[in-house]
Amino acid sequence: MSENSTPADQKKITKETTHLIFLPGLHGTDDLYDHLLEHLESEVSFQRTLINYPDDINQSYGKLTAWLSAHLFLDEINPTSVHHKTVIIAESFSTVIALQLAEKFPEKIDGVIISGGFCSSPVPTIFSYIPLRPFFFIKPPLTIIRRYLTGSTCPLDLVKDVRSVMKKVSTKRITQRLRSIFALEEESVPSISSTPIMLLQAEHDEVISWEKQNQLEQHLPHAEAHWLDAPHLIFQVQPSDSATLILEFLEKIK
Repeated sequence: MSENSTPADQKKITKETTHLIFLPGLHGTDDLYDHLLEHLESEVSFQRTLINYPDDINQSYGKLTAWLSAHLFLDEINPTSVHHKTVIIAESFSTVIALQLAEKFPEKIDGVIISGGFCSSPVPTIFSYIPLRPFFFIKPPLTIIRRYLTGSTCPLDLVKDVRSVMKKVSTKRITQRLRSIFALEEESVPSISSTPIMLLQAEHDEVISWEKQNQLEQHLPHAEAHWLDAPHLIFQVQPSDSATLILEFLEKIK
C-alpha cells in the first residue's frame, strides 16, 4: 500500500479533513489514478490511502475484506476519537469489498463511491469452467483494451498504460479475482442503507452490461447514481467529471 497525505497548511481547506481510501479494480494495484488525483487535489486537500492488494493471500472477497480490515486498523479505531470523515472509493472488482467494510464498520465509514460496479457476476456461469490463466500470458492487444476498457477515442498513451499495468499483474492472482467475480451472487452482497453511497455508471460499458448496472442500482435503492459518457474505466477516461461528482458527494456528507 502507498499512503500519501496532503498537509493542511499547503492550501486553504474549505471542508473538514477527509480521508479517501481507493480500492482498485481487477488489476489490484494503485496504478492509473494519477489524472483523477490531479483533478481532486486541485480543489481540496485530503488524506489518501491507495490500496495494493497483497499477492500472498487468496484473492477471494472474504479474504481481501478481512485483510483490508486489519491493514486499515478498522477494528482498532475508536470512532469517537476520529475527527475526519472516511470515504471508500472503489472500482469495479472492489465493489463488494467496499460494501462489506461499510456494513461491518458503519460508524467508521462515512461514505462509499463505486465506479463501474456490480453485485452479481457480470458474465454467464459457463465462464467459471474455462481455464483462464493461459489467457493472461498473452500480451493484450491494444484493440481489445480500447474495445472493452478505454473506448476507441481515448489517447493512445492511456491504452498503453492500461496494458502495461495488466502485464504486471500476477496471472495466478488475477485468475483468482476473476473466479471470485464469477461466483458472486447478489444475495451475498450487503444492501446497506445507513451509509451514503454514490454510483458512477458508464453509458458505454462493454464489461458490465446495462442490466447488471441497473441491478446494482436496484440493490442499493438509496444510492445516488450518475451515468457518465464513458467506457468501463470511468476514472481514467473521465477524470474531470469523476472528480467533480466526488467532490459534490463529499460536500453532501460533511
